[in-house]
Amino acid sequence: MIDYRAHLTSLTACESTLGTLALGDPGLAASREEQLEHVNKERGSAMLGALADHLLAHAASDGAELSLLGRAADLWKQGLDLYAAIGASRADIEAALADPGKPGAADKFNDGVKRFRDQVPSVQLAATAIEKLRTDIMHHAHIGEHPRQADRDLPAWGWGDIFLARRTDAMVRMVYRGARHPADHAFAFGLLSGYGANACGSAYLGQVVGGPRRTHRFRDRIARNAVGSWFASVDPGLPAPSAIAEQIRFGPSGAPALPTTLETLLSSSLLEAYDPARTPPLPDLQLGYRRLLRHLELLDSFGMPPSPELPLPAFVATLYADPANPAPPLFSVEASNYADGPGQPPPIHPTNHSGSAHTTPTESDKAPTTAERCGSFWMGVVAAITFLAGGWIPCVVAWSDGDRCIIWDEIWKNFNDANRPSQEQMDWAASQSQPLTASEFENLAKVDQMTRMVGYMFDLQNHLWEGLSKARAVLAIYGLIYPDGLLDNPAYAQFTAVPAGTTLPLQADPSQATNFHRYPPAVVENPASGWGPYPIEASPDAFVGPAGPNTPAPTACGIALQTWLQIMRGELDADNLDLDADRGIRHPCWAANGPISSDPLSVRPLPYHET
Repeated sequence: MIDYRAHLTSLTACESTLGTLALGDPGLAASREEQLEHVNKERGSAMLGALADHLLAHAASDGAELSLLGRAADLWKQGLDLYAAIGASRADIEAALADPGKPGAADKFNDGVKRFRDQVPSVQLAATAIEKLRTDIMHHAHIGEHPRQADRDLPAWGWGDIFLARRTDAMVRMVYRGARHPADHAFAFGLLSGYGANACGSAYLGQVVGGPRRTHRFRDRIARNAVGSWFASVDPGLPAPSAIAEQIRFGPSGAPALPTTLETLLSSSLLEAYDPARTPPLPDLQLGYRRLLRHLELLDSFGMPPSPELPLPAFVATLYADPANPAPPLFSVEASNYADGPGQPPPIHPTNHSGSAHTTPTESDKAPTTAERCGSFWMGVVAAITFLAGGWIPCVVAWSDGDRCIIWDEIWKNFNDANRPSQEQMDWAASQSQPLTASEFENLAKVDQMTRMVGYMFDLQNHLWEGLSKARAVLAIYGLIYPDGLLDNPAYAQFTAVPAGTTLPLQADPSQATNFHRYPPAVVENPASGWGPYPIEASPDAFVGPAGPNTPAPTACGIALQTWLQIMRGELDADNLDLDADRGIRHPCWAANGPISSDPLSVRPLPYHET
């Protein structure tokens, strides 16, 4: 299964290629004009047809991944709100400290501190939710095992997998046969483009992953998202996920609904194409449609805010003017870098892969825990916010007497020694809420520790920005969101260029849940299907097409339009293509003779009419 963006890229390419076909038959030419007119006028229906595999997968799923992504989006919004609040608080505090004699300066300072303090309860709650989300994501449960790999009988499969592995050509023809309206006809063409795109796109994924989705589900997920990001990077006109959702949205505002005509067309075609005695009951297509829209919307929830603004120039000059005496950090990396527990080795960094010009990763290819796992990084942030929000109040008396506040110095020394304040200390600090009088504020503004506070708040906002970036990286490397902007990282770059040839498919790595960033060990799943169709260093557009005169590899447009011509001529194809390309390009749908773990695997190509 390919991603949303690859599907829509293929749809556009198939539409364009159909428009340039040399058709000597006037009847075919008229059919083409009608098809293109309907696709143009009913663009949303055509796009929805191209994404029918995802609609069915969402309809048959348990909704767990969508729930996980929804939790992440909610926490992300909280993070953005916190980031903005700290920025606003910084602005008030810095403006007041820069001109303490200005009327209202003390009030501005107090307002800035109060806004900061107001964030403390929600931050403490969010830290627990973040850790729980991180743990749930790292279990990889959102990428379930393929039912074929689990040796399940077909009635126990989900409809997303059935749709890709059984009666695929026949399903397209059933939809064309049942189309009665322009929207139906546009939907049928989208389904047709998706047929070719999955057949060829899955073959491409198999080459860069090392085998099919069935045996390499974690790598396959990262690969399909990376390919989608690649298409977005080379085509600025490709709509963002939320824009895709808007274009395929039907029904009244706030209550999207799959049009009755399309729901009827899809459900009746499924019942006609597949043997109900061998498949589970049809899923709830309306539920799948709503989940599809929600998933697309959530994918666009993780934009990064602008980086923090520097402190006002007077503070920058004091804090950073002397390179030999830099401002001490808010808290060190070591003070917040125990995601797996002190003394635990950091995880392998998902970087490179074998079979290409890149260096092959080894067990020594490590990364700091915070690079891909947030861990207790956020606990250091929580403690810093809590203290800055009021922990300095006991220093006011010392500052009023012109003395240095020892409590202040000791607290930050503890942060950098990785001895963060206890919960009791943080609760005490959070309870300090004494507003300063004008005279107290004028005394406070004179001490160098307030300049240091400005620096700490700037550091804190930088840490939050970094934390958001790390959280986004975690979501991407675990396959929940697109790795947009990260394609230079070899973890994703490995999937946007075909590596040097090897015999495929490869068996699953026994440790694939942790080694999914590396090309699988060279252990072939027999019988081998040979090498994939796309040349070394080929980028994802190689599977879209149209194929050039010297390009023998099948393309999405080539398969889709060959099928379109057959349908228009009333001809029947001999094969339903396996849309996971599990046994290689253009292999027909198949069933295993015996256990899926057999070596060699005994495969039975399915006759055209068999589900």
